Amino acid sequence: MRPKPNRDNLQKILRHPQLILDSLKNLDQANLSKNHINIHLKKLSKFQPEIKALEPIEKVCKAIDILSNPCYPTEYLYLVCKIFNPAVFVETGVCYGGSSAFILKGLENTNGRLYSIDLPNISYKRDSGNLHKDDIPENLKSGFIVPSQLRFNWNLILGDSKIELPKLMKFIDRPINIFHHDSMHTYDFMMFEFETVFPKLSSGGILLSDDADWNGAFEDFCRKNSLKHCIYHGKGIAIKT
Repeated sequence: MRPKPNRDNLQKILRHPQLILDSLKNLDQANLSKNHINIHLKKLSKFQPEIKALEPIEKVCKAIDILSNPCYPTEYLYLVCKIFNPAVFVETGVCYGGSSAFILKGLENTNGRLYSIDLPNISYKRDSGNLHKDDIPENLKSGFIVPSQLRFNWNLILGDSKIELPKLMKFIDRPINIFHHDSMHTYDFMMFEFETVFPKLSSGGILLSDDADWNGAFEDFCRKNSLKHCIYHGKGIAIKT
C-alpha cells in the first residue's frame, strides 16, 4: 500500500506543482525534501540581487523582505552572502540543511567557507516549557538535502555546540564575518553561543539569530555589548563595530 503523504509533504506539493509527479512516484519525505530544495536553489541561480546603498542592518532586513517565504524562512541567507561576500561563515543548527544549502549557494564561486555545527535529532524544552524537536529522517545525516556540488567549501561538524563551538573558534585562524545561530533556542544556550563567537567576529561582522523573539537572549547580549541591532520578522540582526 502506498504511504499517505504527511502534512509537510502536502504543503510542499501545493506550493510547487512540479512536485506532483515526484509525489506519485515516491512519497518519501527525504526524496521530496531534496527535490524541493533544488527547486529553490534553481530559482536562485537566475536571481540577480540589487540592493541599494543602505546601512548593513537595513541590507539584511531588505534581504529578508526579498527572500523570505513559507517554505524556507532562511532563504534570505543566500542574499546576505551575495551582499557581504563573507570569507568565513559559521552557523549552528543544520537539521535537514536548508539554511546550509542557501549559504553555500551564496558562497558558490567565491573563496568563502561555511563551518556548520549540528547535534542531530535534538529535543529540548523551550523557555516557555514547550517541547521542541528537530528530527531527521531515519538513516540520514544532518544536511542531507545539500546538493553534492555545493559541498566543496563546507565543514560540517556533528556534536554538541557547547563542546564543538569553542574548539572551532580555536581552529579557525582568521576572523569570522557572519555567525548564524539556529540551534537550541533557550536563553542560556543562545547567550553561550553569542559570547563564544563574539570575540572572533570581525569588525563590521554580522551576528544573526533565528527565532530571536523566543526569549530575551539576543536583545540582552546586544545591549550588554552596545551593538546596533534589531529583531525583524523574528530574526535577530546585529553588527559589531
